[in-house]
Amino acid sequence: METTKVPLPLPEYGVDQTLAEGTLLGNIGLFVITVAFLAVLGWMVKLALEPKHET
Repeated sequence: METTKVPLPLPEYGVDQTLAEGTLLGNIGLFVITVAFLAVLGWMVKLALEPKHET
């Protein structure tokens, strides 16, 4: 049986520089969005779990 390597469908460009920069920016953006989402989610859960202070 012969094993043939299937090339991954990667765009043809300078992978080292462009991909590294794009991945870095993408990861930072994704990190910021995730942190903001978790902050809002945690705040909503905190409000939901807090006992209502009837004044």
